[in-house]
Formats: sequence, C-alpha cells, structure tokens
Amino acid sequence: MNRKPYIAGLGVLLACFTCLATKSRAAQLGMEISIPAHLNDGEEFTIEINELLRHGKRLFDANWTWQEGGGRPLTKGTGAPLADPTNPLVFPRNFNRVSAPDANSCAGCHNAPVSGCNGDIVANVFVLGQRFDFATFDESNTIPTSETVDESGMKATLSNIANSRATLGMFGSGFIEMLARQMTAELQQLRDALNPGDSIELVAKEISFGMLSRMADGSWDTSMIEGMPAP
Repeated sequence: MNRKPYIAGLGVLLACFTCLATKSRAAQLGMEISIPAHLNDGEEFTIEINELLRHGKRLFDANWTWQEGGGRPLTKGTGAPLADPTNPLVFPRNFNRVSAPDANSCAGCHNAPVSGCNGDIVANVFVLGQRFDFATFDESNTIPTSETVDESGMKATLSNIANSRATLGMFGSGFIEMLARQMTAELQQLRDALNPGDSIELVAKEISFGMLSRMADGSWDTSMIEGMPAP
C-alpha cells in the first residue's frame, strides 16, 4: 500500500495545528499578568465557598504587573488624585517605602507564618504616608502633600510624616468586606425608593443608621443619619 498520501496528509494537519498554536502564542506575546481570569460581579455568590477562598488566595498572593493595574501612577494611596499630576508615579517613582506602593502583592507583607497573616517588622506600613504623592523630603518642592510639605504647609520629616504600624492578619477581612457591600446595597435601595416629602429609617442587617428624609423639592435631609461619616 502506498503510504505517501497518508504521510503527506498527516504533515498538512501537523502544519495546521502548528500554525494555530503559533497564532495563539503570538496573541500572548508581551503579556505578563498574574491572574488570567477574574470573577464577574455577583459570581462570588454562585460559586462554591472553597473555590471562592482559593480564588481569593490567588489574588492575595499575586504579584501584580503594570499590565493588570499594578501601582497607582495618577493617584495617592488614599485614592485621591496626585497633588502634582504632572509627575506621575512611574519608574523610578513607582516604589516608595514611606508613602507606598511598597510591595507587589498583599502577601508581600502579610505572610507570617502563612499567606494572609501578619508580617515581620520589616514589613511594617507607614500609616498616613500614603497621603503624599511620593515622599522625598526634598525641600525645594513646596506643593502640599506632593513630596515634603504637608497639608498645613509644614515640611515633613521621617519622624512625623507617618506612623509605623505592624501589618495585621487579614483572615476574615473578605467576609467583613462582603457584609459591608451587602449593607451598602441595601441602604442604597432604601434611598433610591424614597419619594419627595417622605422619610425612612435606614436599616441594614438589623443595624439602624438613623433617618433619611427627602424634602418636597427633592433635596436630601441627612441631619438624622447616624454612624456614617459626612460626605
């Protein structure tokens, strides 16, 4: 039997598969990400709890790259925009021990004795230092909360720019955050259903946050709200 046609046909199939594989790899060239797939909003309520915890651990241990949002080039550690947006936090201004970012992952600090716990003193954070763009103590920069000068116009020093605090254990924090999100959603539903001229007690998870009133002109009266910071 002449095997040449079969061998030739196999060669064509292998060439096709090689081409497809090469295209697939080419689409990923240059990509450097830690988490290839994320959960969609609401999916955390539908998957099995152990798988949710495993996914959370992957997120906690991931070394984030700039391609998936690592760093904060245009914001402070508080989430506010930079005091000096003309000087974004890109290399070499993308890492700072005092004003952060100071790690590539959550587990970079919270890792003793296992991922999710606390950390050694070398992993201490400097609380309130993140309100600065990028702490340098350069006295020539006079922009408040940019590098050296604080909100009152005083020049900060290493001893007063922030407070050293041990990295805390994080176990259970995800459940607390999920509870907070659920309570926020419940309170927002109550607010959105309030008609002009009416009042309603803001209660979520059997916790009362006082009364919210809406005036006849549609404006809001928040004077009776309790337990929430003023916006």
